[in-house]
Amino acid sequence: MMLATALRFVAVHLLRDWQRSLLTTLGVAVMVCIYFLTAMLADGLKRFGAELISFPQIILMMSADSLFLTDSRLTTLDMNTVVDAHHSESDSGGIAAFSPLIVRQVLAAENYYTLIALTQEDMQALFGLSLITGDWPVEQQVVVSESFASITGLGIGAQIPVYGSEFTISGVVRSDQWTIAVVYMPYEQAQTLYASGDVFQIGVLQLNPGADAQLIWRHLQYTPENQQYTFYLEDQLKALIFQTVASIQNMAVLVGMIALLIISFGAFNAATLLLMEHSREITLLRVVGFEAMHIRWLLFLRTTILMLAGFVMGCGLASGVTRIIQAGQAVAISGSILDLQISLSTFGIGVILVLCSSILGVWLASTHLKHKSISTALLHFSRGRVG
Repeated sequence: MMLATALRFVAVHLLRDWQRSLLTTLGVAVMVCIYFLTAMLADGLKRFGAELISFPQIILMMSADSLFLTDSRLTTLDMNTVVDAHHSESDSGGIAAFSPLIVRQVLAAENYYTLIALTQEDMQALFGLSLITGDWPVEQQVVVSESFASITGLGIGAQIPVYGSEFTISGVVRSDQWTIAVVYMPYEQAQTLYASGDVFQIGVLQLNPGADAQLIWRHLQYTPENQQYTFYLEDQLKALIFQTVASIQNMAVLVGMIALLIISFGAFNAATLLLMEHSREITLLRVVGFEAMHIRWLLFLRTTILMLAGFVMGCGLASGVTRIIQAGQAVAISGSILDLQISLSTFGIGVILVLCSSILGVWLASTHLKHKSISTALLHFSRGRVG
């Protein structure tokens, strides 16, 4: 009987005070939307790089202390010297061949993307590129990765300005080893275009099947004659990538937690305002048999209904905002598209934290009820005081 009375009271009050209830729900929805957007960003960044590169039997060589890939300067003589010295000093051998890569930046669709110049043989054998559509590039032509085409909207036949010359996209390629948005140019064309001669940015050391990559890397990295070079394995490259986005991921998590904390303050303010405005009704409820704990659960029930309604609305709002953003332009970092979606764990954690916020806010707002007797409440009621 008491439970039915409480539910009826909550329902009547929500309907009677529908304007404030709606504003409360909308406020919660906005905070929940922020939580979901930041959580999706954090999840996307967590997955970022996991499948970005996959070169298990390759070591990348750059000049030491290069801030950017384009700052590196290597020559064929450098590569030959390193490889020959390794073979003569190490019993492990293991280096089958090496390939030079010219790396530059190109402006396309108002953003800068990486241009990699390599031979067509290396495009297929080294990077595992396969044509989705179009043809392999010939003179004044380039191919672009699938993610590049998706982000920029540029496809076959489109023109890309590269170092003062116009290049035509002849094909779109896909690779399971390298998913970043890249423009691929034939090596000979890049040499002519940039007048680079024998200078390139990255040397790719291809290891024999079964070779111990860690052992070879340690020998190359710690050989005194190689101090002017830096060598990277696949896991080290991924670590660098994760380190780059870690601060953004942590900031996204922090903003999401702040949004949920604001919901706790909102629940506290809503419960406090309700207690102040309806102190007479609450006093009458206590007179007819409701204890302080019952009042608390009544407030919690009302607040939870609003919070859950706002949570569902915020979830839908976040999904809609994400779809609108991705419909305009894919969300990407360094040309790698982020997969933004609400995971089951994010949804579940959000529900739990919102419920905890409701409990915390109501508990803080109604603490005084436990210490206030009915006689004191009636005295305040007779004097017209609230709280």
